[in-house]
Amino acid sequence: MRVVAALVCLLLSAVNSYSPAGASFLRAPHQIHRRCVAPVAAAKKKAAKKGKAPASGGGFGKPSGGGGFGKAGSAGVAEPTPAERLKKSMDVYTQLLNDRPEASEDDEGSVDSTGGADDSLVKYAICLRSTDSSAPPEFSDWVPVALINLVCGDGALPSELAPQAVGSLCREVYEAGAQSIPALRKAPVQSIEYAFETISSFETHVCDGLLGRSERREEAAKTLSLEVSASAGEVKKAHRKLMLELHPDRFVGDDEGAAAAQAKMLEVQNAYEQLGGGMGGAHGSWYASIGGKARVDFSGPLTKEQLGPLGKARVGQEMDVTLGGWRAGVYPMQPDITREFVTRNTMRSVKTEA
Repeated sequence: MRVVAALVCLLLSAVNSYSPAGASFLRAPHQIHRRCVAPVAAAKKKAAKKGKAPASGGGFGKPSGGGGFGKAGSAGVAEPTPAERLKKSMDVYTQLLNDRPEASEDDEGSVDSTGGADDSLVKYAICLRSTDSSAPPEFSDWVPVALINLVCGDGALPSELAPQAVGSLCREVYEAGAQSIPALRKAPVQSIEYAFETISSFETHVCDGLLGRSERREEAAKTLSLEVSASAGEVKKAHRKLMLELHPDRFVGDDEGAAAAQAKMLEVQNAYEQLGGGMGGAHGSWYASIGGKARVDFSGPLTKEQLGPLGKARVGQEMDVTLGGWRAGVYPMQPDITREFVTRNTMRSVKTEA
């Protein structure tokens, strides 16, 4: 019995001395498992945090807020490229015309459906220029680059809606010009100014008016006893002098002389307007002087207030046309017309520098 008791005591002592090491060993596989899994879980957690980048205010062209031009928007969807925006607007332009299968253009540059529609379409010529001194000479003066079809209700005034249409579609207008004349992309965007006039005014005073303009200007200069290259100040001075000489007070009692003077005064006035009415040098725009005072539809540079938020949609574009809404689409001007004015601007710039 003593032997058995001694053996039991020895066995219990051995077990007690081994259990701590045994317990540690049994826990080791779990600890090793945790060490292997922990880095993977941490990496996943870190990646998840990176995927949730905090929103930032951002600016134009930043992938935040409403997104920038050609950048991913807040929903992660890339905005259309400038070329895509222009193409979409060209489709709208064409559709607005196709909706009027029996359309005819009137003297005001508007196109009305003969089917008794309660809206009308007005077509405008859009031009732009850069006011930055470092801009390409091609755009130192106005250059016609696009056409806009504007549809509005019969009770609306198209001339009041046109600046908003230009402002909302200015990026499309700019892209139309840049595709025809890539040098436009070198001009700072913030230096670009826009202007418009009805297509009838553009065709009459600008396109048709330029045909034979050289001959008419030579005759006008001869009437005022000036050189064709006379400055705006010289034109005004010559005009004032002749009008004083031909004033009716100088022909009191001379009915025949008074009649001849009156006819001559009309000729002098027409010559004065043909040479820009003295406007060319004063306003710094040869393009604006085309057509003289008879060209009343040219808007001149549109102000920021008239244009509104550039490139932003307007509430009116979503409203029903009969309730004051409107629709507009842009189409590039014929490239040869745009190039004609770009060439003229370049030649004048070279002449000025010389």
